[in-house]
Amino acid sequence: SRFLMVLEIVSIIVGLYFIWVQLRNITDNQKLALDQANIEQSIREIQFLKDFKKELTTGVNYQIYISLVRGKPILKENGGAFTTDDLKEYLSVFNELSFVSGKRFIDGGVIWSFFYYYIAYTFENKEIQTYLKLLIEYSPGRFGGLDSLYNYINDFQAHVESSARKNEN
Repeated sequence: SRFLMVLEIVSIIVGLYFIWVQLRNITDNQKLALDQANIEQSIREIQFLKDFKKELTTGVNYQIYISLVRGKPILKENGGAFTTDDLKEYLSVFNELSFVSGKRFIDGGVIWSFFYYYIAYTFENKEIQTYLKLLIEYSPGRFGGLDSLYNYINDFQAHVESSARKNEN
């Protein structure tokens, strides 16, 4: 009877040990699954970054950006080199970027780091602002991405500067 009692206690201890091992394995598997999800998110984010960067740094879109940086007119009707279709295509990249950002496929800090100047030069151009007003008048809600991105990068910039000032003190 004493032997059976000791055997029961040993069995309980061994059982508790195996339960503990299983729980630890479950926790490790959950961490592994979370790590896997983070890796997949990073891969998606990198792919989106590559796609958007390519859209903005090739072909007509890149030529439009260079014209913006140089302060040259954009549209042919204003002495520039581009059609309204070219400009719509360029602006649609920012709508897509805003959409992807809103779905959290790309981190906001990454957008600020990689696209700040593209967004700022584009948004701050008076010719583009005039054209955007026309587009929004005829297609409400379709070209608000640039506005959203511009507000976001400015808010983020203010946050970065505020954090830097706090760290200086």
